[in-house]
Amino acid sequence: MSTAIDSFAEIGTGRPRQPAPDGLGRFARIKSRYFGSFGTSVLTIVLTLAIAWAVYSFLRWGVFSTVWYDPTAAACRTADGACWAVIAEKYRVILLGTYPYEEQWRSALIIAIWVVWAVLTAFRLFSLCLHLVGWLVIFVATLVLMRGGIFGLSYMGTDAWGGLPLAVLLALGRRSTFPVVRFVSVAAIEDVRGIPLLVVLFFGTLILPLFLPPSLNFDKLIRAEIGMIVFFAAHAAEVIRGGLQAVEDG
Repeated sequence: MSTAIDSFAEIGTGRPRQPAPDGLGRFARIKSRYFGSFGTSVLTIVLTLAIAWAVYSFLRWGVFSTVWYDPTAAACRTADGACWAVIAEKYRVILLGTYPYEEQWRSALIIAIWVVWAVLTAFRLFSLCLHLVGWLVIFVATLVLMRGGIFGLSYMGTDAWGGLPLAVLLALGRRSTFPVVRFVSVAAIEDVRGIPLLVVLFFGTLILPLFLPPSLNFDKLIRAEIGMIVFFAAHAAEVIRGGLQAVEDG
């Protein structure tokens, strides 16, 4: 004995679905969108050719005609494409800045610690209290390793740091929930990034002393170093902010 199953659907009340134009479905929609008229077809063909030319030019410049290794730098001067050999030659400067070569293991260790702890906190393996304590310990360890002067580490002035601490503070400030902190950080980053380094150095060495009293005037070289630290910190802050945005909240 079969039992009828009640249905809550009202037969005949739904709108009938229209058949795909020309019975082609997806291809018909592509045709109507990109080749629906003579002008649209011409624009589609022109843009397709332009994109193909741009992709080919980029591949020819960045892959096929590039220089991957050149210890003498002679091939880079005559190359038709990119000179990626400079990345292999100057990667320490790109990653670690002007920190002394024999002490760059400190910066590398700091980067490794930050990355490892960021991954651990992203997976929420520990409590919130432990996360905060860990970040505080890492921040203090960063200052100790970068500055030195204790535990047998040689002292390094802030001029050799490359603006790393300031960059971290600006990146955190830009993501802050406090409007004043976020506004100041965004203004500092965007204003400095929009000014050429030459203008920053010119202002720090020649213009800034005109606005300072004689008691606050200090060496020209120090003013230039401060300008470079602020300049590179503003650019590095965007890199750090991008890394923080890649980590899920919590």
